[in-house]
Parts: sequence; structure tokens; C-alpha cells
Amino acid sequence: MNLCGEFTSSNPEDTLSLGNNIASLLEAGDIVFLIGDLGSGKTLIARGIARGLGYDGPVTSPSFTLVKTYPGKHTIHHCDLYRLQPEDDLYELGLEDIIGENTLVIFEWGEDFPVISYIPRWEIRIKFAESADRRTIEWKKVE
Repeated sequence: MNLCGEFTSSNPEDTLSLGNNIASLLEAGDIVFLIGDLGSGKTLIARGIARGLGYDGPVTSPSFTLVKTYPGKHTIHHCDLYRLQPEDDLYELGLEDIIGENTLVIFEWGEDFPVISYIPRWEIRIKFAESADRRTIEWKKVE
């Protein structure tokens, strides 16, 4: 798997498989921003990443809990910041406690928060393609 790339997904299974493959690029301590419109497949990519890191349980959107944690090769913290405002203090949520050497943190809607947008991270951008089921998915590491 390349450190950056683009893929066109034709169905949810393709998207899940891509997330699983992207997991092979990730290391403990990495941060991932999932960027895309509502319903584009961010949580599906997160589920694929979790599967690729050895977690086989349910992975659902953390929209109302803000953070869900899953065990795997690395502890995975899946965060959804959609309902927060950029001026909210993420550190009050315990952000400094979940970012660390032995964890992988996946942020949905993290790009809207200047306090974390400067950190080295992986960006996975999901865009709707020409038909309802198709997505264009790009990934890259941002230093």
C-alpha cells in the first residue's frame, strides 16, 4: 500500500476493505483525520481500520458519545467532533489523555479544529462520485 493514493469505491465493501488496507500504513501514535460530508463513509473507513488492526467488534459513529475506544494491535480512539464548535476546548474532553505513543486516534471532523489541525497526521478524504454508491477516497500523510 502506498503512503498516498486515490481509490474509487463502488460499494461499502470496497470502502471497508480500503480502510483495512490503510491500517497497514498506520503506527502507534498516529492520528487520522477522516474528512468528508455527512454519509460519505467516514465511519465505514474507521471500521475498516479497526478491522485491519485486529478489532473485530462493532464500530459505530461516536457522534453522541464523542469518543469510542476499541482494543486492537493499538488502542484505537475514534472521535467525532461534528457536534462541537471549533472554539470548544478539546482538552476539556481529555484529548491529551488519548493521544499517545500506544494509541491510534481517528478524528471525524477534526479539520474544523485549529488546535489540532497543525499536528502531523494522516488525512483520508472521502468525496461523493458520480453515482450514489461511488466514492473517491484519497489518503496521504501530512507532516
